[in-house]
Amino acid sequence: MLLRLSTLSATVLLSTALTSGCVIHVGGDYKNRPGTSVSSILGGINIDAGHRVGNLSTVNGGIELEDDVTAKSLSVVNGGVALGTNVTITDIEVVNGDIEAESGLVVSGSVETVNGDIHFGKSSSIEKNLITVNGDIDIVSSTIKGNISTVNGNITIDGSSHIRGDIVYEKRSDNDWNKNSRIPVLTLGENVTVAGNIVLHQDVELHLATAAQEAKVIRR
Repeated sequence: MLLRLSTLSATVLLSTALTSGCVIHVGGDYKNRPGTSVSSILGGINIDAGHRVGNLSTVNGGIELEDDVTAKSLSVVNGGVALGTNVTITDIEVVNGDIEAESGLVVSGSVETVNGDIHFGKSSSIEKNLITVNGDIDIVSSTIKGNISTVNGNITIDGSSHIRGDIVYEKRSDNDWNKNSRIPVLTLGENVTVAGNIVLHQDVELHLATAAQEAKVIRR
């Protein structure tokens, strides 16, 4: 089932759409009425290329933004986030799901997921922090202006990426279900620069390409 938001009256803004097993599709002449927020309980949200929207939230369903979309906060409980090229977001929060973006992503806040991987294409820029608890982080030729942190995930940073904050492996809690699993792995390419430190509160397998990267390691 597909619900199109292309015939909304200019005097009515859709602030909340409660759906049951539907995909909310923002397209058509909706481009002329930017800024509306959309939420879904059962079903995903898809935004056509070039649109400007407000806050987007789902409980059970993913969010997909096509190329050149501008949105405010994205919030998902159970579902992933898929972003096209040159997408601009305020911030992203996911509980159970992956966050994947093609090139040119711009986030003016932070990106966080609890149980899910994070993958960004080249030329992405995150103004604040990049955080996951149980998930891997994979970025290439991008800039993270805050910290990158995880507990149980692998971190792979390649290309001409620049991390202005710290890379942090947080300590595993005593009741962490994953504490007896594999040791996480941190891999940095030879052209990656870290302005902050690499702070390890647990054992981490390190694959560092340069002496400058190795000098950043602090074990606590």
